[in-house]
Amino acid sequence: EEILRAFLRSRINVLRNPNHSFDIAVSEFAANSVKGKEALVKRAQDSVEILTKLIENGNESGAFSCSKPEITATHILWILEGMSRHAGIISINDSQISQQFDLIERLLQI
Repeated sequence: EEILRAFLRSRINVLRNPNHSFDIAVSEFAANSVKGKEALVKRAQDSVEILTKLIENGNESGAFSCSKPEITATHILWILEGMSRHAGIISINDSQISQQFDLIERLLQI
């Protein structure tokens, strides 16, 4: 649970950082080449795999009660990616960020 919370806190800090749009620009640039797209796909797959393992470990320790770790991990990452992309375009305030992270905690039944 601590590792997952640390991960989520780090994502919150990225969302609050006005310079994070550079990361989005790099991803968009990478997506325009075959090798770049392959790297982005691998990064996404690795992220799902790592987050799935974290959720499974949390289930085993009793910290979480999540019946579908891989689906939940994918959903969490899509939430984070969507928020990151939108934050580069529109302002996302702390309340909106908190609401989404509350939903993530409910998904995991923390």
